Amino acid sequence: MARPAAGLRGAGHRRGRRRDGRLGDFTAPPHHVTGFYLFDSAVTGNWSVFVDALRHVLLPGITLALLGIAGITRMTRTSMLEVLEKDYIRAARARGIRPRDVVLRHALRNAMIPTVTIIGLLFGSMIGGALVIEWIFSWPGVGTYAANAITQLDYTAIMGVAVVIAVIYLIANLLVDISYMILNPRIREA
Repeated sequence: MARPAAGLRGAGHRRGRRRDGRLGDFTAPPHHVTGFYLFDSAVTGNWSVFVDALRHVLLPGITLALLGIAGITRMTRTSMLEVLEKDYIRAARARGIRPRDVVLRHALRNAMIPTVTIIGLLFGSMIGGALVIEWIFSWPGVGTYAANAITQLDYTAIMGVAVVIAVIYLIANLLVDISYMILNPRIREA
């Protein structure tokens, strides 16, 4: 029994090569500017590394985004059905505005307000869910750094990660509030 397990454990590991999941085996990392491979390769003009890093970030990004798509879609649908029954939508249809313009310019804009709220709330859970995604895809990041800091009782690192996540969450909420003003002109006047 120990033989197959040892074979499986060593199947993905090659001696002398880094296995962090961010680049392919035969791709050298770009010149270090920020530590973010996509940004560093774009800044240095190393487009082959950029394409390779983009290919490696695609699946973790999709996996992280899938957490909230069902809730966002359900909220958008419910809001659209509610808004399409409003009097101003009936008035827009009665004026002869094309159905596509009625939906995109009048209905969707007002239906997006609760959806933007859900997106802002889901952003916080995506930050928390990033630890699992980082662990599954062998992608060391802020979540892994925070988990290691917690297990090693590194209080300075824990506080630093908490401050960074709080600032990111505050910026996300600020963007949600700004998008309210863009989506609803009545808020701008108040």
